[in-house]
Amino acid sequence: MPTKVYKYGVRPPTKNADIVHEQMRLANRYYNCLVVIERERRQAVRDALQECDQRHGIDALQDVVDTLKTQRDEAREEIKRARSKTRSRSDTEDQRKRVKDLTVQIKEACELVKRARRDIRDDEQAKEQMKAADNIARTKTREARAICGVFWGTYLTIEAAIDAARKAPLWQYGKPNDPRFRRFGGRGSVSMQLQGGLAASDVFGDDRRLQIELSPQRKSNSNRSKIRRYGVIRLRVGSSKRDPIWAEWPLLMHRQLPDLSTIKWARIVCDRVANEERWSLQLTIDIPEPVKVSDERKGTVAINPGWRLLDYGVRVGYIVDDCNETDEIVIDPGVLSGLRKVEDLRSIRDRTQNTMMEEFLPWLRSHKNILPAWLTERTKTIGQWKAAARFAALAHVWSVSRFGGDVLGYELLEQWRKQDLHLWQWESFQRRKSIGRRRNQYRRLAKQLAHRYHTLVLDTTNLAEIQRHKSTESEEIEIPAARLQQRDAATAELRSYLAEAFHATGGVVVKVNHKRATRRCHVCGHEGPWNQCDEVVHKCESCGSSWDQDENNCRNLLERLGDGDKITTKRQAKWDRLGRHNKTARKLDDNDVEIQTN
Repeated sequence: MPTKVYKYGVRPPTKNADIVHEQMRLANRYYNCLVVIERERRQAVRDALQECDQRHGIDALQDVVDTLKTQRDEAREEIKRARSKTRSRSDTEDQRKRVKDLTVQIKEACELVKRARRDIRDDEQAKEQMKAADNIARTKTREARAICGVFWGTYLTIEAAIDAARKAPLWQYGKPNDPRFRRFGGRGSVSMQLQGGLAASDVFGDDRRLQIELSPQRKSNSNRSKIRRYGVIRLRVGSSKRDPIWAEWPLLMHRQLPDLSTIKWARIVCDRVANEERWSLQLTIDIPEPVKVSDERKGTVAINPGWRLLDYGVRVGYIVDDCNETDEIVIDPGVLSGLRKVEDLRSIRDRTQNTMMEEFLPWLRSHKNILPAWLTERTKTIGQWKAAARFAALAHVWSVSRFGGDVLGYELLEQWRKQDLHLWQWESFQRRKSIGRRRNQYRRLAKQLAHRYHTLVLDTTNLAEIQRHKSTESEEIEIPAARLQQRDAATAELRSYLAEAFHATGGVVVKVNHKRATRRCHVCGHEGPWNQCDEVVHKCESCGSSWDQDENNCRNLLERLGDGDKITTKRQAKWDRLGRHNKTARKLDDNDVEIQTN
């Protein structure tokens, strides 16, 4: 049974708003309290594992790994100093080779440590210590829950977030991987779990947990064919002698809930865009079956998500179906111009802040004899401030604590604050609008393809790996413009929307190994080397055919799908991974195909 989240717009609460904000504040405090408990548990587990390593002599192997990592860090710093001194890639081949050799040695030493720890994973003393740490954490969690003051519907979501954090590894990149604290800046949510589920038709009734009351239908002025339902949503945020305490929000229900669906969770979220609140309703629902689509839907389509700057825009994907129909996915130019405007506004804010500091800091030094104690104490490290919020907070405190002779200094800070507030709002809303415009384009495209084709073919390219910075010893040169295009294209987001749309309509998503899919000619199968960065359209050296490399990738994926001799479902692949001791993801072979169904 598929699960989806339906999101609706709501206005700020009109009833019991003080209780809602207090619940969000207490929820943030409860989350940070659970973070402290989880950090203590993780440290106790790490101590138990360290003692186990000492008993079995694994600490000596770990010391070798640490020594090799220290040597590699020093070699990398040497390369960075050489490049910084000449402002070019002036490091030598021997320096890069030394880092690569140390990396290989570190990998081999880590494998020895892993095998040694695998042999002692049944150490009874370590198991008892970790079990004791888990029991202590559970006891502290129950005690914190009893005094947190958060209504049960909300604290369940917080505990679920901490439970998800517990599954993360103890170490990451050689450092303790502990959950982070959250600063409360007005963001938060109140939630309600609807145990047993609530039928979508019953939400308009008299349920004691969630109620929606809609006003009579009326047509929108902007689109006469679209019905927009206004109303009120009531969510239980507390109890008074077993009677519900309701909070109310004005609601815009722009689409109906699916028939025969069941609501499992209701969540009111308060987010902030610049200094303004944005409220939304999120309903987690179970849908009994996929959306019915036309019986004419058939065929297979292969899509190669990627970013490529062309004369007419940025291409973010190429489409080829089994009927040889091709198409390009070009991102909306308005999205790109909007994102560039966000960067421009960010630069303007930085420049205006630097200009203000050039005038404000000398004023502080020249008037230090008349400054009150609170201002002197608050600005003793002002020369190191970077965040605009710190200057804005200073201006706010200063506005209610004026003193004689402060006119020029206060006016400098206040004028900057007003201008920065305007630019901050402009930047935040521009980013939100541009990203929303891109998301809408991708979702509409995914829906169209899902209603036209039955099978979607994607490759297994790890887009996150491409976005990561190259290592110091790498001979590849990073191109900032290419990284910027990748962030603007958000091809991982496009791929996720495509898979979600096909799953929602009962389609099939197939992932095919991408190895040599771009290099190999789909006409004759020749795999000669050629520069894929400079040549968008390549002419095969063997057969002489010319083709776009993205189109060639899609055609190879379709061909490999037909010739694949290994087919695994998503569930089978999951159990295969769980059966491996190192718990690493199973890599697809050249002809291996993974089919994901809903």
